[in-house]
Amino acid sequence: MLPLLLLLPLLPFAHPSTPLRAGERGSPESGEAALAKRIEAVINRGDAAKAFWGIEVFAPARGRTIYSLNAHRYFLPASVAKLFTTAAAMDLLGPDYQFRTVVGARARIDRNGRLLGNLYLVGGGDADLAGCALPYTPEEKEEACDATRALDQLAEQVAANGVRVVTGDLIVDQSFFAPEPYAPGWAVGDLLWGYGAPVRALSLADNVLTVTVEPGEQANDRGRLAWEPFTRFYDVQNQTWTAPAGAETQLYVRRDPGSRVLEVSGPIALDQKPRRLRVALEEPGEVIGELFRQALERHGVRLLGGMAQRFAPAPPFTAEPGAGLPVVLAEHVSRPLIEDVTLINKVSVNLHAEMLLRVLGRQEPPPAPIGERP
Repeated sequence: MLPLLLLLPLLPFAHPSTPLRAGERGSPESGEAALAKRIEAVINRGDAAKAFWGIEVFAPARGRTIYSLNAHRYFLPASVAKLFTTAAAMDLLGPDYQFRTVVGARARIDRNGRLLGNLYLVGGGDADLAGCALPYTPEEKEEACDATRALDQLAEQVAANGVRVVTGDLIVDQSFFAPEPYAPGWAVGDLLWGYGAPVRALSLADNVLTVTVEPGEQANDRGRLAWEPFTRFYDVQNQTWTAPAGAETQLYVRRDPGSRVLEVSGPIALDQKPRRLRVALEEPGEVIGELFRQALERHGVRLLGGMAQRFAPAPPFTAEPGAGLPVVLAEHVSRPLIEDVTLINKVSVNLHAEMLLRVLGRQEPPPAPIGERP
């Protein structure tokens, strides 16, 4: 394992808005001493003091390291690796890059509004398909946002283009990414929770089912459950109960691999505020397909066939999502990339970082195997 050294710009480390005091101005050496004091004040405070820190600050203008602490030690990079992904994205894609999600067809629409074939919902790597404002910190209150809003807008566009009946199937096209939903090294226990959500080219609400648990009216009552996005894909079984005020809340979630039964159990104290459990959607494409079918029905579009996912063949490298569809019926364009990069770096969302990495991988064809190179 290699040591991980963070080369950071010469910026105030802990409190960017705090100006230097008069005694801290002057020579570079005095500024470096002030920076060291600031860093040490942060890492020696509270829970941070219990951690093992490795820091190296390099000032390009001075051509040298101005602060170093345990820089020669080995560290697990963990989520620090996200910085390399987001830096590459900002450089190669640019802060204004936007992801596209497309609805299209290969068949014609007759005079009665019948699409004589399949309808394709094509993912393009948008990690925020819901289009909700992205919070800057986990504590920041998110705007009230329906996770299915973008699907509803896409369905509205399909109807506006004259489609009333789809005679074929709804195809959820995931082929923009390789069909490898999990990174190497995930354990079975990781796959249950939101941080281990599967990676697909078409994703919604972080590929997470957010289950909210609240106490009942009085002790021994059944706890109350709600989940978002609302879907009947899972059979959610409520095995929670209300414990007396002041009791310990201990909630458990069980979902066996491949099962559609999601069991939530355990006590929740009578005076406990709502608890939110972020459970990974094992196959988000199936959930998205069902939610999109419902959105089509709300806008007067009837689907006569079933629903299926498509993982291959993959489109050519550098091709835009839906490039092979002669008829484009709807399109959703994401917020600028910079907003997602802010979220990834501040809140450390695994799914968003991995999706961004895979989008980067589609920008250039892969090199030929060594034996096939000229």
